[in-house]
Amino acid sequence: MATDQELRFAIEGQLALRKQILVDQGVIERLRADNDQLRSGNEELVAEREATRKVLEALQARVDELERKLSRNSGNSSKPPSSDTLTERAVMAARRSSPKRGKGNRRKPGKQQGAPGAHLKQVATPDIVVPHAPDVCEGCGAGLADAAVVGTETRQVFDLPAPKVVVTEHVCERRRCTCGHVSTGVFPAEATAWAAWGPTVRAFAVYLMVRQHIPVARTAELLSDALGAPVSTGWLAGLTKEAAGGLGGFLGDLGQRLMASGSSRATPESWCMTAGRRTGSTPAPMLSAGHISVET
Repeated sequence: MATDQELRFAIEGQLALRKQILVDQGVIERLRADNDQLRSGNEELVAEREATRKVLEALQARVDELERKLSRNSGNSSKPPSSDTLTERAVMAARRSSPKRGKGNRRKPGKQQGAPGAHLKQVATPDIVVPHAPDVCEGCGAGLADAAVVGTETRQVFDLPAPKVVVTEHVCERRRCTCGHVSTGVFPAEATAWAAWGPTVRAFAVYLMVRQHIPVARTAELLSDALGAPVSTGWLAGLTKEAAGGLGGFLGDLGQRLMASGSSRATPESWCMTAGRRTGSTPAPMLSAGHISVET
């Protein structure tokens, strides 16, 4: 049988263990409370970030609209000549006095001399072939379902397929190894968010704004109406800067190749990638790749 001293030690040990359990439970409760507070704060930060993003998009669209209005004058809009600045008036006067504006130098309508022509011709392997057979004989009215084909004539119609946005879902799997470690797959570069426009839409939008000089708002309208891709003007406004940033490697490689060529010496005078620049004749953002001078 256990002695009184052993019983006392056992009781004291149990009391100490119970006290430690109560302390640990208090620590766990405090940690849970801190975790809940951090989770709440994180949700508030996410909401604030989303609100800030919307405000930035609205501000960017407003800046684009103001820049578009500033680029307007009597030569490229319905504004009266009295609203032009002194510089704009001087430019317009120089254009009016230019000999190229004479009646004898005006271009004739249609294809200009020396301009490359475009001719549509049939292809050897069309995508779709639709036969059109006569149902009955035009002479006697008999059926022609089993009649022999004695000749054909073909005409090809070139058209575009109906536009349709294709949604690709990327699923990153988490897999547990036999060692116990969990590894996660990697999303592709174009999957920048839960829902994001792909590289084809981005490239086509930049082409419309930079190459075709279509304003941001009209580009958004075109993508939505013609292609079924409803994008925001704020998102479009940031594409030119993103595209310009992707030219860094190309410009560096081009400069090195030019400087390494034996027939000429190339000196990169300035390397600049500018997005969002506008002029009176270019209402959409311009993209400048850089300037290279070649010395022979």
